[in-house]
Amino acid sequence: MTTPFHLAVSIVIEECAELTQTLIIADRVGWLSGHPRTNLDNVRHEMEDVVEAIKQLGGHLQLPDVAPPPRRKY
Repeated sequence: MTTPFHLAVSIVIEECAELTQTLIIADRVGWLSGHPRTNLDNVRHEMEDVVEAIKQLGGHLQLPDVAPPPRRKY
């Protein structure tokens, strides 16, 4: 079963992959190439998507206020 946490993780992974692909294209063919948006614009857009996805994931990383389990002595 996919939990909201796992969905948020998969979205971050997907957005990072899209940013990686866009960076490779920009580096290969030129940062100012493209029409109507330049590759630089595309990279900025993908960066914004990654930041938003990370913020969403951060909301799932809040730990409840509980005491840690006692440490065992060996």
